[in-house]
Amino acid sequence: MATYYLLPKSTAKALMPYSFVCEHCGQDSGIKQARVREIEIQAVTGSPTQNEFHIDLLSGGRFPARQITSLEWKAKHNMQEKLRWAQTFVEKKGNFFKVGLKDFSGKCPHCQKRQSWELRGFISIAAIAAFITGVCSTFIALFIISRIYETTGEAGLHALWLLAPLVASYAAATLWVVKQYWNIRSVKQRQKPNIRWSDVRISVTTKNAGVPDR
Repeated sequence: MATYYLLPKSTAKALMPYSFVCEHCGQDSGIKQARVREIEIQAVTGSPTQNEFHIDLLSGGRFPARQITSLEWKAKHNMQEKLRWAQTFVEKKGNFFKVGLKDFSGKCPHCQKRQSWELRGFISIAAIAAFITGVCSTFIALFIISRIYETTGEAGLHALWLLAPLVASYAAATLWVVKQYWNIRSVKQRQKPNIRWSDVRISVTTKNAGVPDR
């Protein structure tokens, strides 16, 4: 029976504290925590790639402790580099949507309204997605209607049943995007979240470190 070993994998996680002053009611949100998207570094016995780390397999399926430490160091180092990039990107571009944060919410705990800095990036993507979906759905509906017409010689009622829901859903999505855009435009004093970069906590865990699987 063949013997193989589970190679270790280190995962770096980070919690980013932040707060903001609500653009609508003017109250402070208090300290909130955002999660940075995890970084995983997989150990390999061959040539490593960017998200891999070469490690030697010792007798008995064990891995050198110093290499496990190096594996964890690389995961932590990559997370630190990601945070440095994120800080530069946020401070220069002012875009918080593309940094890759989880639980980074601009919903005020007091008045329940969302902030313009949270909606700005999301609305752009939502508008593009709504437009592409609407165009693709319309072409598909027209293709189906043309096939029905070729088969039966009639397509009026079928066209109504197919196109009406598409038009209604597309109009609803468009109205939602316009409403959110207007909410951003109506904010008189725009704020930015206060991200406490110096207080970010990074934790690294390693699984299958030297554990043989038979």
